[in-house]
Amino acid sequence: MTSLAEFSQFLTDHHAELDAWGMFVRTTIKSRVDSGKVSIQIEASRTKDVHSAIGKIARKNYTAPLIQMTDLVGVRFVVLISPQIDEIAGIIESSSDLWHWELARDPEEEAAAAPENFSYKSKHYVVRSAKQLDYKGQVINAGLPCEIQIRTIMQHAYAEITHDSIYKPSAGRVPPKALRFIASSMALIETTDHLFCETMRLLEEENRPRNQLWAGLKDLYNSLVGDAGLGYDDKLNLAVLDALDDYRSESTLNEIRYMFDNRQALVKKILLRIPNDPFWSQPTSMLAYWLVGKDDSNAIERWPFASAREALALVYSDLGIAPPLH
Repeated sequence: MTSLAEFSQFLTDHHAELDAWGMFVRTTIKSRVDSGKVSIQIEASRTKDVHSAIGKIARKNYTAPLIQMTDLVGVRFVVLISPQIDEIAGIIESSSDLWHWELARDPEEEAAAAPENFSYKSKHYVVRSAKQLDYKGQVINAGLPCEIQIRTIMQHAYAEITHDSIYKPSAGRVPPKALRFIASSMALIETTDHLFCETMRLLEEENRPRNQLWAGLKDLYNSLVGDAGLGYDDKLNLAVLDALDDYRSESTLNEIRYMFDNRQALVKKILLRIPNDPFWSQPTSMLAYWLVGKDDSNAIERWPFASAREALALVYSDLGIAPPLH
């Protein structure tokens, strides 16, 4: 059995190592998150202080705290909706080159075992360093534990409110009505999360053709024009696609590709103009050629940004088409 003095000394001696391990876990996971799929609202890491750790030994009656206390260092990710929890969980489980993991708490399993209960929800992992690491000059030894909590923003609000006010021994007496309210709030949180998830699913389904065209247009632009170092604005380009939605068909991307395969001089013209007008650094500049070729009478009027009129006049000229008089 580890004495309290030995345990306290371990925490003091290894505080910097624990800090570094928590930061390594946190930054590694964040670097592997696809920001298009996961919106991280809060991220944090913390190392348990000596007084808190000793108090937990007394509450939990630990006999081997260095083994049993897996949250000496903890990392937390708070996301928007529940499917994003699974995205981060997938990163944790696929990083076995860096750590060994175990699922310490799974709210889905708990709900399946007691479907009538509505209480704290947060997915907990414990990861242990798979090998000795050097992180920013700090040696991290193999086997060091770190607890990772993943929850939604609404679950986080629930946990923050109830942790100290309901579930801690220092909270005092908790009337049954308060417990009932807390259980009701979690039921509402689950319902709200479900409605948000369904809303996002419907939006994704509705906009899938638009998004597929945008992804294909970016790939085509990058393969033919390349990266001029100026980048492009997703929102601007998507606004163009939305404004021209009634023109779009399943063959649109292939038609644009065919046009540029057969008129390669157009790519050179785009490259020459990029430094002087941001219109040409946008992938939708290629869409403009397709639009003018498809409906030269209305293309200028249908383009959603009046600032593009000068560039569109050049598109007409490149295609040998006279712009409309109106």
